[in-house]
Amino acid sequence: MSTNIATSSMMNIAHVYSTPTPYTAFEDWQQFHPAYGDDILSDPQSAIDLANELVAHYNHSEFHKMAPERADDLELRSVKEIIARYHELNPESSAPVTPVGGRCRDLALLVCSQFRAQGVPARLRFGFTHMYYDTKRALADHVVVEYFDEGRWKILEPRGSSRLMDHQDLGINPIDVDPKKFINGPRAWHKIRNKTLRAEWFSGTTPNAQMGLWYVRKIMLFDLASLCRYEADVFDLWGYLTDSKPGVMPKFKPHLEALDSIAATDFLDEHAFSECYQLLVQDDRFLPDGEISVSPTLGKRSTLSVRKDDYVLY
Repeated sequence: MSTNIATSSMMNIAHVYSTPTPYTAFEDWQQFHPAYGDDILSDPQSAIDLANELVAHYNHSEFHKMAPERADDLELRSVKEIIARYHELNPESSAPVTPVGGRCRDLALLVCSQFRAQGVPARLRFGFTHMYYDTKRALADHVVVEYFDEGRWKILEPRGSSRLMDHQDLGINPIDVDPKKFINGPRAWHKIRNKTLRAEWFSGTTPNAQMGLWYVRKIMLFDLASLCRYEADVFDLWGYLTDSKPGVMPKFKPHLEALDSIAATDFLDEHAFSECYQLLVQDDRFLPDGEISVSPTLGKRSTLSVRKDDYVLY
């Protein structure tokens, strides 16, 4: 591959992930007077802190207890909707702050939006960590942010606020997490299929290899969609996500072989990823396009119209 082609590929990748998506688009971050000012890379920690002022994890917040009626917050999908809800909850700037209820995906979305607003490439990654990075605890699905700085992609822990880090030692640098501590979806699939990780480790509190592999496939498909600029809610269903019942792996061999091939891709290799990106975009079932199934707060599924052309950059 010539130098010109490699340079072009890297420039395209930077453009793909520095351009806001429908869910991350928000320009007026300066209204919150972030400590990083006009240079977010000078202080990424303050971007995490701001996100955690705006949103608290609905189920697992160390500092806020959410009332049941606040469950409606979980239906918010975009940064603009989250910010609007925050202002509804906090009409008086001098009053104690009431955060919006959300999940790790929403915290990651807010941080990613701040990077992209300043033209810094950033993307959500869906995968697994040990709860609170404690290897004595079970693996759980999680969403982090990758951002490009100092010539490489760094992993950022969106829940790693200064307040939490003072409260509990997670043993990580939240703005540059050791890649060994976060297993993204494709890497988890690749390691299971190559028998270097056990599928049952990913099935929750009741070890079950079939359930574990099914769940890793689901998180991998979320991660691939995010790499193509669709930041899914964790209950979205579309395409390949609808081809089997929960916990039951599909037996369509070409699909499994395609997942194996994609999971083996070095996503830090710009040229290899560019080819994979085009493959995902061209397959009608990898990415949402049209009516998808979503789960609102109470668990009764409904539909949402999503257009691939609104988020994919070809």
